Amino acid sequence: MKDAKTYREYAADCIRMAKLTGAKDKDTLLKMAETWEECAREAERKDKKLSC
Repeated sequence: MKDAKTYREYAADCIRMAKLTGAKDKDTLLKMAETWEECAREAERKDKKLSC
């Protein structure tokens, strides 16, 4: 499993690409970015559980 930082980098990549593309692809890329953010939050929760 990757760490939260990596997932957030993926999300940022999607947002950058969304700024350069048409409306249909933009929506898809922004949804992908949100999914990567969810992965980052989940990774943080798992890390927090392991450190306790």
